[in-house]
Amino acid sequence: MTERDRATDRPPRQIRRSGWFERGLSAVLGGHDGQYATVAGARGAMSPEPDVARQRQIDVRSFIIVLALFVAACSSSSHISSRRPQTAPAQPAPKPHTTLPATPRSSAPVFARVVLPSRIMTAGSSMSARVVVENNTGRAIHVSGCLTLFQVALASGKYQPAVAWPACAQAFTIPVGQSSYPVTVRASYLECSAGRRQGAVRACLPGRQPPPLPPGDYHARLFQLGNLVPVPPAMTVRVTPPESAP
Repeated sequence: MTERDRATDRPPRQIRRSGWFERGLSAVLGGHDGQYATVAGARGAMSPEPDVARQRQIDVRSFIIVLALFVAACSSSSHISSRRPQTAPAQPAPKPHTTLPATPRSSAPVFARVVLPSRIMTAGSSMSARVVVENNTGRAIHVSGCLTLFQVALASGKYQPAVAWPACAQAFTIPVGQSSYPVTVRASYLECSAGRRQGAVRACLPGRQPPPLPPGDYHARLFQLGNLVPVPPAMTVRVTPPESAP
């Protein structure tokens, strides 16, 4: 008997498969695939025909591919879940806030302002105005005066009025908050001399009326008896020529 004959008479070699291989294939394929794995294992006990060996190689490769796909799918799912962006909640857009300009007010506890009905006067005329006092001290202010506490007169660089105060004593109360005091503004000299001019004092008109102020720009200034309030800024008033008689 030749060596070739002896080789032919040798019993077929069985390919052993480990238990993890068959369990893994059964777990991945499941159902009918498990049955297919069992059949494939049974065929391993038969003679190693070329077709059967080729089929075993295909089974092993299929299992490896399926297992690789299964592992890759699990890894990809975990990777996607771990990389899920954690975006912060959207912050609401700030609403535009509009700031209104504050009304200018004096920081003094007591202050005053002059309110004029007009900035133009005819020479020799007069108009009623008022002095508004703001008392923010939290208490009433008691003072003494005569007839009035305030006067408003027109002045210029060439003319400084001589404001006179009556000689009497009256009690005045400046209440807390806002109060108003009437005054009269005249576009004429505040004093005159009977007969003829005496120095800076002009002669009176008939009926002892003071003469009108010359046309031009003047400043309405606040005068007060004592130092009750800070003097506010003067306001410009234009004096126009008197109307000619018809």
